[in-house]
Amino acid sequence: MVDTVRDPSVVLKALKQALQTDVRTKDMVVKCMEVANTNPDLAKRGWVSLYADADEYTPRTAGAGRGNWNWNPTLRAIVQASDLSSGEGTLEKLGVYLKAVVDVVLANKTLAEHVEALTNIRVEYAIREDDAKSLHFIGALVTMQFDGRSN
Repeated sequence: MVDTVRDPSVVLKALKQALQTDVRTKDMVVKCMEVANTNPDLAKRGWVSLYADADEYTPRTAGAGRGNWNWNPTLRAIVQASDLSSGEGTLEKLGVYLKAVVDVVLANKTLAEHVEALTNIRVEYAIREDDAKSLHFIGALVTMQFDGRSN
């Protein structure tokens, strides 16, 4: 239940901390609210940037008071990989990096108790099959939806 607008930076910082300290992702470059990476060299060991996407506030129960609202934040992560030897190798690397990022999110479903629970993860691939260079430097958008922490 919420009676005020929540600060999305707290949730982003908790996710960034989890990614930077977990053994599965600690060697990746992890940024927060940064312009998307355009340097394939930075993505060779995995590149991630986190973004606040949306905060949804919905009434919990009609007539239960002004503070009876649900807070449902949505975060996004761009995950990138690069492998100059082959497009297939790049996709394999991206799969490894995506699995690591999603595994860390699943292991931290409350983001250090800043949210109640993870409710959804969606992965969308950003691959341009009409550009040979881009097949060696690809990414995916991971969208994560949460039920917010009650007061």
